[in-house]
Amino acid sequence: MDNRHGCENGVDLSFGSPLDTLTDTAVLGELDALTIRTNANREAYDYKVQGVNARANANLDRMKADLAETGGYLKAAGTVLAGAGNSYARYKGLSYTGSSDPTRIGSFY
Repeated sequence: MDNRHGCENGVDLSFGSPLDTLTDTAVLGELDALTIRTNANREAYDYKVQGVNARANANLDRMKADLAETGGYLKAAGTVLAGAGNSYARYKGLSYTGSSDPTRIGSFY
């Protein structure tokens, strides 16, 4: 409500309902401004949290990749060692029994 219009109509805006209306309008306008500011701050905070989460997920993915690489090396080493162990067991089994039959391996049978 504009002060000029109230005065032109002979309404005194310094007390009563017209003053209450002006005061309420000003209070609600300020409340709207505070609400907009609060919502903007919440939205900015949400973006910050999303950024932190994205960085944490990226670090986690890097760790998973490093562990997968290490796991691959360990699995390959295990395969090599198992093959060497099986070869050694066959060698020891054949020399232990003295058998010339390649299908019979030492004390495994």
